[in-house]
Amino acid sequence: MALLAAVAAIVFLDSVGYGGAAQCLARGGQRGHRRNSAGCQRAGHQGIVWSVTFSSDGKLLASTGDDKTIRLWNVTTGQPVGQPLIGHKDLVWAAAFSPDGSTLASISYDDTINLWDVKMGQLMGQPLRGHSMGVSAIAFSPDGKLLASGGLDSVVVLGDVATGQPIGLPLLGHFNWVSTLAFSPDGQQLASGSPDKTIVVWSLNLWRGRHWPADAPVAI
Repeated sequence: MALLAAVAAIVFLDSVGYGGAAQCLARGGQRGHRRNSAGCQRAGHQGIVWSVTFSSDGKLLASTGDDKTIRLWNVTTGQPVGQPLIGHKDLVWAAAFSPDGSTLASISYDDTINLWDVKMGQLMGQPLRGHSMGVSAIAFSPDGKLLASGGLDSVVVLGDVATGQPIGLPLLGHFNWVSTLAFSPDGQQLASGSPDKTIVVWSLNLWRGRHWPADAPVAI
């Protein structure tokens, strides 16, 4: 339990192994943490860091935490960019940058998805809803127009990034929560994985060809 309560640090190593020099981008105040260099004293998440993700150009790093916030970091300087992004009511499980890096999607156990304007550091509209339980996976399509989310409710939801609205009905194919999502490079397929020991590949091309978005994609 003590391990779960620890405040994580985000660290870059310049080589594989323990001998590499490290740059600490974020650190909270957890006592007993072995890294205590001056570079690690900047305020970070006050709780567990659940995920990190790079922007497509590699210049920004987004981190999500148990403290219900998302933080943006300048990878070159190791400094925070703007203020913490505050908009969720429960822990923020993960985040994903849009392909062009202009939008950040964050998912939370408060059952919502937030879209953020990266440049302005502000929410874009109202939270996206479509799950009856916490949201556990997120992915942008390669063209950035679609957002796929998976939840503890075992369903996958497709949303329109421009309108912030769900598209069609939830995709039912798993018997346990959805742990991961990925679009194919051409955006024609979506793969979802679950602790139910299955991977479902959804054919979005067939979906669009059958009176999209009235019909759901078919599992291959």
